Amino acid sequence: MITREDVLAPGRYAHILCLQNAAELEAVWETAWEMFFRPAETQLEDGRKVVTFDGWIEVNKKVLFTKTSQEFNADFPGIHFDAVDADKNGEISECEFALFLCCLGVSPAESSVAFNALDTNNDGKISRQEFIDGGRNFWYDMELSPGSYFYGPFKWDA
Repeated sequence: MITREDVLAPGRYAHILCLQNAAELEAVWETAWEMFFRPAETQLEDGRKVVTFDGWIEVNKKVLFTKTSQEFNADFPGIHFDAVDADKNGEISECEFALFLCCLGVSPAESSVAFNALDTNNDGKISRQEFIDGGRNFWYDMELSPGSYFYGPFKWDA
């Protein structure tokens, strides 16, 4: 199960890390919550509001291929790239990528696996295009691809 706070965490971490576009990144995650998660939100007996995996899948079946969703997902990776490229040299190092995934609760070992998957030309860094391709492919590839690792190895706690 996932909560609104889980989805918004990367934007909040961006503020903690003093990233230049933290406000923009936080707004993007808020939009992601509203578009892809909130419609599936349910309330548990203890009062907590959560999204179950099955609920999230059902909502995404309806919205993922809409024009609004595709436009959002076209911009989403580029905004992330600008935040993750901390030294603003136009590429993401393994350390920068690990910091990004750390905000999502991904371990350094798992982030290394994800980094190597997204570094499709094996030059030891992730270019803007590799990052954008990975981010878009995360949502739209139906088979395992480098994009499958965009947010680290996918796991769902049932």
